[in-house]
Formats: sequence, structure tokens, C-alpha cells
Amino acid sequence: MKTVRAAMVAVLLLLIAGAVKADTIPGNDPQIGVKGGHHSPVDPAGLNFSFTVDAQGGGIFDFTNDTDVFWTTLVLTATAPLGSTFHCDGFDLFGNCSVNSTGQNGDGTEGVLIQFFGVSEFSSGTGIAPGGQFFFNLNDDFNCNEECSGGWTPGSTVKGTANATITPEPASIVLLLTGLGSIVARRRRSA
Repeated sequence: MKTVRAAMVAVLLLLIAGAVKADTIPGNDPQIGVKGGHHSPVDPAGLNFSFTVDAQGGGIFDFTNDTDVFWTTLVLTATAPLGSTFHCDGFDLFGNCSVNSTGQNGDGTEGVLIQFFGVSEFSSGTGIAPGGQFFFNLNDDFNCNEECSGGWTPGSTVKGTANATITPEPASIVLLLTGLGSIVARRRRSA
């Protein structure tokens, strides 16, 4: 019983340490948001699309859902400087967003998986409708529209896929398994 408790405490401490991981590069906090509407000329987007981060590591990228289906999820892959801390903010089309590193690229950058999912109370309840206009903001200051900078890798390509399957975060899986382990341990002890 003491071993199970010690293991649960160790897992909890690892989860807490991962959640409050310190940023190893001060001032390097790539941010991303997706909102409805547009700022400038709008590009059509199919279920798979891409855009290029500007020379300052940010930018605003406008699109129209050019398909005949509602988009209920968006999954993006991007690159950022190694050791970045990521932030999702300013999204009104989806209720949730997660940003996770997928590992080092060997050139001072790391791969990043960004997932927008769930319906926001501020949206129409369906994500992005066919013909719906939306934009991504990669700038450090979401209120800045021109001459802005961001923490993403300048000149890198961001690839997007609509209606992709969302993968749970590793920390969520560990938390779920820890909870299930405690239930099994309690049942064994009761038996």
C-alpha cells in the first residue's frame, strides 16, 4: 500500500513539474490564436492548408473555409526555437487549445503540435462553417496588426489540417492512468 502511495505521489510531482516547466529562453514564448473574421485579403483553405511565418516570427494569416463541411477541429504543425514555452490565446471559434512540443529538429528548433477543438460558448456551436472566414494570429501582442513580432521560427511553414483526430496530451493520459490505478488499488484493498 505504501508503494502505491509513493508511486502516486511521484507521478503527481512529475505532473506538477512538467506543468510549471521554466522557459529556458527568456522572452521566447510563441503564441497562437484563431478567431472568426478577417483582417486583409482572405485565402481559401481546404481541409489541408499551410502558411509561412513572417520574418519577425509572427504574422496574421486570413482564410476562408473553402469546403462544404463544418470544421470542428484544427490541428497545426509548426516550428519554434528550442526551449520555448507555448501559449494559446484569443480564440473564439473553439473552446480548447493545446500546444505541445513534438521533439527537437536538430537545428535549434523543435516541432510543435497545436490542436484547436471543442466548441466555444462564443461561437455558433459548430466551429468554422463552410465559407466562414477566420484568421490565425502568431504575434506576441494579439492587438498588434502591423510591424509586429512573434516567437515562432521566421520563414517556417505551418501546416494545418481541419477535422483531424485530436490526440490527448501525455499529461492527461498519465493523470487518467493514475486515477485508474488508485481505483484498482482501493478495490484490491477492499477485497
